[in-house]
Amino acid sequence: DEALALLFRAPRSYTREDIVEIHGHGGRTAATRLLRSVLSAGARLAEPGEFTRRAFLSGRIDLVQAEGVLDLIRSQSDRAASAALEQLEGSLSLQFDQIYSGMLAAAAQLEATLDFPEDELPETIVPKIESSLLACRRDLINLLNTWDEGRLLRDGARVVISGKPNVGKSTLLNALLEANRAIVSPIPGTTRDTIEEDLVLGDIPIRLVDTAGLRETDCEIEAEGIKRTQLARATADLHIYMADLSVPPDDDVLRHIAELPEGRALLLFNKSDLPHVWPPVPEHLPADRILKVSILNPADVRHVRKTIIAILSAGVDLSARPHATISERHRQVLAEALVELDSGMEYLAARREEVMVLAASQVRLALQRIGEATGKVYHEQLLESIFSTFCIGK
Repeated sequence: DEALALLFRAPRSYTREDIVEIHGHGGRTAATRLLRSVLSAGARLAEPGEFTRRAFLSGRIDLVQAEGVLDLIRSQSDRAASAALEQLEGSLSLQFDQIYSGMLAAAAQLEATLDFPEDELPETIVPKIESSLLACRRDLINLLNTWDEGRLLRDGARVVISGKPNVGKSTLLNALLEANRAIVSPIPGTTRDTIEEDLVLGDIPIRLVDTAGLRETDCEIEAEGIKRTQLARATADLHIYMADLSVPPDDDVLRHIAELPEGRALLLFNKSDLPHVWPPVPEHLPADRILKVSILNPADVRHVRKTIIAILSAGVDLSARPHATISERHRQVLAEALVELDSGMEYLAARREEVMVLAASQVRLALQRIGEATGKVYHEQLLESIFSTFCIGK
């Protein structure tokens, strides 16, 4: 191939090392031949995340920013990409650093008090330390509160559609996807296995799952499909149960409705365009979780979309500007730090000289946990668990 070689001199490269980039014309054959030539000249294939790992070890970025690289690559919506970019630029790292610095200053003051006899300790020093630690605690909790939004943007939501045969489950799937993905037929038992598709609704990545109709059957294959339906419902972030308005509800339908979880369920009475039997209104579900619709009506489908978005984004302001949010790893670190900090503050509140050492120890442990988030404190196993999830070459 006719290629272009670009030389980046240290420290003005991604890893702060000397780097050469070779730009070819693309295509599988040309790229493969270029790669073979480079490897035969003495290079080796990079490990997953190796370049970002080198950037971290050289001090160019911290661990939170490194994870922002992966979040940006994996982002499934504009909002997720914007939040990841803000994390990569250091917004989330700054919040961690502010908590770390505040806790470090308080810990240093607390350590200094250990050298004073109790009767010589200034009366104002312990209240000042407590005030500093309380401010750190507030910031820590505020950061923890971003986890729900972060999980939604990073991992998306699993939305499972279930119900008896021929209530419109596959029609709903196709309508939400705006594509004929599932076979729609008046023959009961057409859907034998779960059908899963990805889409984005209101900047929320969604894994939409159509399931086999729930009924008694002697067919071994259909029975396996129904078993998978039950497993899918158990793992759903939102369970959409569909019932047919034109058919009187039987005992199974009433039982399924009664079993719907209040917090993560949407009850759809479909076929409102047909003469129908008014169903009993479940008392345990809020009114906005019960819709009477016709999936063949585009306006009703739009209403279903808006309702799904509203349920999944409860507690998350999707109209606000996208911002960096914590990941599951950050949540675990912060939760552990909060436990250690609260323990230290309890010892501190006792105002007894014999427990001040314990207070200082707990605050040090909390500080260490915060340091693990950004990489101020790290070990090889931690780096391996983070960078092994990256794709090769990043």
